[in-house]
Amino acid sequence: MKFKTGDKVKFLNDSGGGVVSEIINENQVLILTGDGFEIPVAVRDLIKSGNNADYEIENIHYNKEPVKREIEKKNKPAGIESLLPFDVPKNAPKNIALGFVPSDQNNAGISDINLYLVNDSPYALSFFIGIQENVSWKYTKSGYLEADTKILLVSFSQSDVSKIKNMHFQAVFLARGKYFPQPPADTIVSLSEVRFYKENTFKENDFFDEKALIIPVSGNDKVKLDQESAERLAQAMTEKNDTTVEKTNQQERQNDILEIDLHIEKIFENHDGMSAGEIITMQMNRFYTALEEAMINKVQKIVFIHGIGNGKLKYELLKALDEKYPDLKYQDASFKEYGYGATMVYLS
Repeated sequence: MKFKTGDKVKFLNDSGGGVVSEIINENQVLILTGDGFEIPVAVRDLIKSGNNADYEIENIHYNKEPVKREIEKKNKPAGIESLLPFDVPKNAPKNIALGFVPSDQNNAGISDINLYLVNDSPYALSFFIGIQENVSWKYTKSGYLEADTKILLVSFSQSDVSKIKNMHFQAVFLARGKYFPQPPADTIVSLSEVRFYKENTFKENDFFDEKALIIPVSGNDKVKLDQESAERLAQAMTEKNDTTVEKTNQQERQNDILEIDLHIEKIFENHDGMSAGEIITMQMNRFYTALEEAMINKVQKIVFIHGIGNGKLKYELLKALDEKYPDLKYQDASFKEYGYGATMVYLS
């Protein structure tokens, strides 16, 4: 069922409803409820509501495993005390995780990535999340999450998520009645080795009907990946290390000019079987990383060798420069040195 902004809806598996205030993606919308809160809700969990209470019920998907999927909970700025769990046992598990879920399960390599916080514990949470791109940290989300629920935090494009080096998670465990003091969670999750454009990164799991990458964040440590995920991505990590060695050989400075070859075989040797979308995403990820590093290292000029081909890579590269780096000047690089398939960007 398709919705548009302004549609009146009711919740399929819960009482109440509201008005569609924003279309997040084809699978989720933002609902403005009668009490003034906006909450993300899956499209399949909604039905349209008319003045005569006539509902469109065709094509509605009913979940056959209600225990596995729970309705995403909204942040509650007031009245939190009434929602705190009672009498949590001393040794109750504190299983908290970040869930990365492709919005398009059939095209995970080019899909937006939805980031969820999963609270698989009897505690309520007061949480904070920030991300690190290059050397700076940026606030991402904070709020409240009830026990045994999950919440959609933010959606990233493939190019944006590829630029995240680390993610910082903090949480305080909350309960009322009889309780036992718990140390807060304070975790740094390293995402530098995660290849989000690889479809086999996402697996069946206990928290989502969709395939997802699940990373635990319950402790006070720097987390790379849980053991199972680390084994799944061992191949990707090896490939990244090989790419780093070759990248060092490629990035030779001559007269303060840094050369970056974006041909896919220079970035990822074993690219057989990759779709055109996956290849262009990988090339643009390399472009963003190299450009940001060059800016940090105060490189004066950088040449991106993209070739001629069908012009798609050059188009995406120039589009990114115009939209995300409007202060940078660029031009075709020297025809004599690079032919007709390179762009020079001036950083200073």
